[in-house]
Amino acid sequence: MVPKMRAPSVEIDGLDDYGGETSFEVSSLAKNTLDAKACFPTLWYAFDAGCKVSFQGDGEGGLSLRVDNKGGLVHKDASAEGISTFLQKGDLATAAALCDLSNKYRAALYAAEGDSFIPSDAPPCFDFEGKYASAAKAFKTKRTSLDLDKTAGSSFSVGGVAMPVEAASLVEALEAVNVMAAASLARERTA
Repeated sequence: MVPKMRAPSVEIDGLDDYGGETSFEVSSLAKNTLDAKACFPTLWYAFDAGCKVSFQGDGEGGLSLRVDNKGGLVHKDASAEGISTFLQKGDLATAAALCDLSNKYRAALYAAEGDSFIPSDAPPCFDFEGKYASAAKAFKTKRTSLDLDKTAGSSFSVGGVAMPVEAASLVEALEAVNVMAAASLARERTA
């Protein structure tokens, strides 16, 4: 049996009594946070647990992902496919690597015990290109590096220019990187 993540639900008592429709706006940061937690549960966990998560673009459409814990390499992969699909597959492969590495990770990620459970169902696909268009463009067209490390500090580099990234979560880092990438691409257009 494969444990499944459940989306949170909200129920407001008495709402039906008013006979009207109620709606509310959710900030893009809040929505992206929920989406990222559901779509990148392993990368989110790895960053929170103190692993170093590195994502690089070679400037010619090639992408690479590397995850290291205190003991060294956990998983690395490279591809020339779209960022969204690459990250989805990378999250699943990182989950399998962490579960294979330690029951501690298996229990934290999936509440599964024993040595036999290895995840095989990919998480939902996160629309990286749609949500972080500037970052996606930079990763595909510029030599780009994002190194996320809660302990040693995070950084984002475009074309060899490194910038610190201050973020407490994976989404805060992606939001910051998107802004930095947009500024870098804008500077390039005006130069």
